[in-house]
Amino acid sequence: MVGYLGVALNITTRRMEMTPFILLILVSEVYAGGHSLQYYRTAVSSPGYGLPAIFILGYVDDQEIESYNSDIHQYLPKVEWMKKVEPEYWERETKHHQSIEQAFQDHFQSVIERFKKTEGLHIYQEMYGCELRDDGSTAVYNKHGYNGRDFMYLDTKNWNWMPVMYEAQFSTEAWNRQERTLAEEWRIFLMNTCIERLKKIFSYGREDLENKGHNYFWYGGKFYSQKRGVAMGAKFAPSIANLFMGEWEDKKIFSVKRQELLIYRRYIDDLIFIWAGTRSSLTDFLAELNNNTSHINLTSEISAENINFLDVNIHRHGERLETKAYFKPTDANSYLPMQSGHHPAWLKNIPKGQVTRIRRNCSNDNDFYSQANIIKEKFLEKGYCDKQLDKVIEGVASTSRVCPEVKVWSRHLSDDVTRLHCLVYGFHPRPVDVKWVRNGKDDVPRDEMTPILPHPDGTYQIKVSVEVPTKDTYSCNVNHSSLGDETLSVIWDSSAKSKNNISVIVGICVAIAVKVITAVAIGVMACRNRPFDKIYTVQY
Repeated sequence: MVGYLGVALNITTRRMEMTPFILLILVSEVYAGGHSLQYYRTAVSSPGYGLPAIFILGYVDDQEIESYNSDIHQYLPKVEWMKKVEPEYWERETKHHQSIEQAFQDHFQSVIERFKKTEGLHIYQEMYGCELRDDGSTAVYNKHGYNGRDFMYLDTKNWNWMPVMYEAQFSTEAWNRQERTLAEEWRIFLMNTCIERLKKIFSYGREDLENKGHNYFWYGGKFYSQKRGVAMGAKFAPSIANLFMGEWEDKKIFSVKRQELLIYRRYIDDLIFIWAGTRSSLTDFLAELNNNTSHINLTSEISAENINFLDVNIHRHGERLETKAYFKPTDANSYLPMQSGHHPAWLKNIPKGQVTRIRRNCSNDNDFYSQANIIKEKFLEKGYCDKQLDKVIEGVASTSRVCPEVKVWSRHLSDDVTRLHCLVYGFHPRPVDVKWVRNGKDDVPRDEMTPILPHPDGTYQIKVSVEVPTKDTYSCNVNHSSLGDETLSVIWDSSAKSKNNISVIVGICVAIAVKVITAVAIGVMACRNRPFDKIYTVQY
């Protein structure tokens, strides 16, 4: 295929409106249909790394509003609108937290001693707060944790302390024995003071807090709050993006048949397609895609020689297309340092995985060695062994691409229906595309496909089966990197179904060798007859 003009486009979304805002720490309490006020009181056995020995953080919903720490001994607002609170509040809270600071530290040291492990870093955290829901109901809690595990909690039905760990029993028994127990003091605070404080604080920050987007990130020296769209990095975000883009492309791409659109592929919000039309028709098509009410915005790059799609660069070399790995300009050397303390097996396989990825993406050996050396330099900067990296590169380079072998056979289900099986085996590397084709042109939907399974010799196999009308001719078509641009095609036709399977397969292989060569010749001639400036590849 010759004469490809590449157009790279990136999809951004206008659904996301950003405004400067403050950084916040995510909290673990989840509520729906209301608001919450919650506090984290934390003690650290080995202060450092920017952490004081004791610190308290206060939140409304998921926004940090106030804090105290043992370095400055002062209770302070963390957002501008909290400065509306009367000065007496900050004075009172400062004195309160100063008075209980030593008691909290003593309790923490006592807990550490009960575990008989005083060395290293230990963290004790108390989380308490209240929720006011839209239906008027409330919920309160006080929980304690030690080194990331639940330690004890306040039973807010019976108002007594309950241990979770065995080592917590000493504390809960002592606190429950007091004449005016801590549980009673906490009941008054949580059921009365906390709820009233939440109402008052929320009235100060209502405009800000009623924005439920609450996805924050740092960019260009500022913090931003996302007002619309799905939070970036959320586990469900790719699935929602796929559904959203699927509906969008059904309306904008597939609703109208376009002869110029030869190939179309999408991975979440990255798209690539081949456009066999004029430059002006492509421009009109892109303008049509951008004319939408889905808040989708397309940006494009056009090149007559190459295109970048995901981590692959597709470029023209003479009359054929070749590929190599693509590194983004913003790519940072974030590989794990050799001295990071991770398991040696993990550290050993990180370079191998990266070099293997480059090997799979490079269709040319010279490109592979060039890009493998780029990766090698990055690992050398992280302290990896020069000789070991050379050994990895040579080991991956020596892994040859093995052509697949194909067997087809049938099972007669009725006079009119036959089940066809295509077994593809003995190929390497793993990626392969296998499909059944009817009468040499129509793809047959597969109703059964096994996973790509490994062989002990390092090769792979896969089986694809279909149920079809007996009267037509069918072929199993295989595309694999070891075959280059050619398609390995093994034919099954109804007239051969009564013959011995082995002889049928041998006969088909001999016949198909000529057929494939003919197809390649026709394909080259067809490409040469196409005008150079009328074939475009388009990537989003």
